[in-house]
Amino acid sequence: MSVLSLVGKQFVKKKAHEEVAIYEFGFSLIGPPFLTVHLFYVDGVLIDTAQSNAERLVLRTLRPYHIEQVLLTHWHEDHTGNLVAIYKQHRPQAIYAHPLTARIVRKGFSILPYEYLMLGNTTPFKKEILPLPDKIQSRRLTFVPVYTPGHSEDHTAYYVPERGWLFSGDLFVAEQIKFFRHSEDIALQIESLRKVARLDFDTLFCAHNPRLTDGKEAVLHKLQYLEDFYGKVAAWYHQGLDEKEIMRRLPLEESTFIRLMTFGDVGLVYMIRSVIRNERQKKNRISV
Repeated sequence: MSVLSLVGKQFVKKKAHEEVAIYEFGFSLIGPPFLTVHLFYVDGVLIDTAQSNAERLVLRTLRPYHIEQVLLTHWHEDHTGNLVAIYKQHRPQAIYAHPLTARIVRKGFSILPYEYLMLGNTTPFKKEILPLPDKIQSRRLTFVPVYTPGHSEDHTAYYVPERGWLFSGDLFVAEQIKFFRHSEDIALQIESLRKVARLDFDTLFCAHNPRLTDGKEAVLHKLQYLEDFYGKVAAWYHQGLDEKEIMRRLPLEESTFIRLMTFGDVGLVYMIRSVIRNERQKKNRISV
């Protein structure tokens, strides 16, 4: 548990869609939370564990539920932050994740100051995390893991075909995003969005911005937006424009506040650099 969580304020909002219980958690030292995180519970299955700055409220909220299985979408601290605490409280029969997620969570990882302030710290999880099978069965539902890298190398969504649900982690977030973390890959995100767009779903259980109806339409809008962004930046790059000139030509502006608050970890410039990096890799493959 984060030391800051003892002095800050924790927030929770409860929602529901069909059988799914949805909880939105936030934390703030002063005023409303800057970032909130959703976790989802249905039929004995918990998808992600939210941020550790909200640990006390997360545990209190989940206490009435019988958690049999935990599915992790990726290793980031707002998705695995309460894994240790939830395991101690509920002793689930199985925890599933991509092998890279399991490796990182088991070893533990460092976080930046802004991540600690907004989300809290992390604790290595030393218990067994199972590799993902083709299907994960709960009492009444089937969860199909869908590998969706781009936001992170290990990112995995979970598709429930009989209900038309997609638990998308951070694959979606918004139809028109304006910044990336420095480690994100725009080409992989586009391919992952194309992959889930081929699935039959309507409800998008996104960790930060759920779309309970028209979820597939929202995914298609984001896919079009990223494809257009990629196309413009790639064309300018091949015309010989540098990063600064490309930035000037975009109908978007870098947020100085976001760059400063995240110590340079998040920004519009990383979307541009991701396109250029992918185009350079294409050139290198062709030249070889």
